[in-house]
Amino acid sequence: MLLRKSETRCLGTFQILMHILQLSTTLRCCDSLKFALASRQAERRNDRKEQKLQYENMLKEDSDISLLRLIECFLESAPQLALQLTIVLRNNGDWKTLQIVSIISSFLGIVWSIAGYHRAIRFAQSDKSNITWCGTSIQFIWHLSVTLSRVLSLSAAATIFPQWTMVGCLIHCSIMTLWVFYLERSPFCANTLIHSFLFSGVLGLVYLFTYIMPHDGKTAKKYSFYYSTCFIEVIICVTIYALYLEENMQKSHYYYSIIGISIIPYILGIGFMILYYSKFHPRRLNVG
Repeated sequence: MLLRKSETRCLGTFQILMHILQLSTTLRCCDSLKFALASRQAERRNDRKEQKLQYENMLKEDSDISLLRLIECFLESAPQLALQLTIVLRNNGDWKTLQIVSIISSFLGIVWSIAGYHRAIRFAQSDKSNITWCGTSIQFIWHLSVTLSRVLSLSAAATIFPQWTMVGCLIHCSIMTLWVFYLERSPFCANTLIHSFLFSGVLGLVYLFTYIMPHDGKTAKKYSFYYSTCFIEVIICVTIYALYLEENMQKSHYYYSIIGISIIPYILGIGFMILYYSKFHPRRLNVG
């Protein structure tokens, strides 16, 4: 009994250390590999029940890894990307090749983390069909368009009023945190109210750029609320940029490009979202 308690303490200490060292994703990858090997061993023993159990554990671990990667992208990469774009816009669009490559790769990495997360959670749900690669491609374009619009519009507003843009972002995140905590509370990290509130706060920060489902359920009303709110914010940001930018810049093609790229991709993204849910969203279990 004492030996088990000692092993539990050592395991807990090790896990805390891994989180401090920012290696929690690596730890979960090791757990996923462990479940995969256990499933393979059960298959060799012809133990179908154990094989299925370990395989499902592996898929659940993979979905958690995808969620952690998604959160990491939107708490680290997305704000850095917005800051980088703000600096470029404040320098009147003085683009350098390395900056362009960095910005494009960041956008693609962020959006792919969303598409990968949606595929992973589908794999982990045995009662639901998987998303096809065609559906994943549509999702990718949807989230790429919306994220591009959100990041660029916020960056454009930040070039004019950086402090007020930050205040607006904090208000948005606070509203989203309360919305998730009181109305959309996730079963993830739900051991105590404090854990649940902290995780709701993390989602509130992610919702500055995109929406992810905290749990299963109908999406129509949630998407309508979220994307309508974000579109209003995009229009406000673009209006601020259009009205308060220096007059000598308002006559350039650069000025109209920023306005167009801030609005048009958002509308395009909503169109691809509707296309995905009407044609490519799996509704029935795959047979065979």
